Amino acid sequence: MIELPQRLLDDILAHAREREPEEACGLLGADTTPAGLQVAHVHRTRNVADQATIRFEVDPRDLLHVFTLEERGWEMGIYHSHPRSPAYPSVTDVGHARRWPGIYHLIVSLRQPQAPEVNAYRIEDDEIIPEPLRIVAD
Repeated sequence: MIELPQRLLDDILAHAREREPEEACGLLGADTTPAGLQVAHVHRTRNVADQATIRFEVDPRDLLHVFTLEERGWEMGIYHSHPRSPAYPSVTDVGHARRWPGIYHLIVSLRQPQAPEVNAYRIEDDEIIPEPLRIVAD
């Protein structure tokens, strides 16, 4: 189970809307709890993909923030948006996940702007594994 505080979800959604029509992306830090993970930190990153409207690539300069996540003992995750498609990993996302083994992925879909969709996954050996996600009050 991944718990995501509403205020952090609001920040992710704001980032996704600001970057539209491009995909937004960022890093997540989560505390381990008896129930699973609770997201404690969101770090917006720049998308430097050549085709940023259909894929994402975290700017290498932003990856230095990974050290901060590790120093705090947080489990790392990554988020990105799908401006026009469902909150489900694309074939490109699955390929991209090979660079990020063992982390969780949060995908936000803005295809219905008034009702954004948010889902969490782990992608291991090209297998998409849905993770239960619960939005919690701050």
